[in-house]
Amino acid sequence: MSTAIRDKLCWYADQGGLVQLALALRGEQNPSYARIQALARGIVDGLEPLCRAGFVPIVAVEADQAKVLGQAMAALVSGPLLCLDGVGMDNGDYIDIGAPVAGGSVLPIVIKTLAFHKS
Repeated sequence: MSTAIRDKLCWYADQGGLVQLALALRGEQNPSYARIQALARGIVDGLEPLCRAGFVPIVAVEADQAKVLGQAMAALVSGPLLCLDGVGMDNGDYIDIGAPVAGGSVLPIVIKTLAFHKS
């Protein structure tokens, strides 16, 4: 998994190098503890170049498992990390993350998909 993530990082680099991005995953139904740990290690290893460049790892999981995945990842990274669940995204989508509301218990997000006119 880490190799696939590192390969995709190159797709989103600009002339200045890596840019902040979010890794979107579908997630799995009822993953085991061992599977979550392996997934967390793969994600952290894959996103290591992004972290080294000073960016915060952001993971958006469509399935309801961001809390446990985030806890597993937090044990492997130093510094901040954001793991969201209930977020469905596709390649090339943009995510805007707002400031926390409702006493910090809610984080508003907007997913943007670019549409191009074909002439």
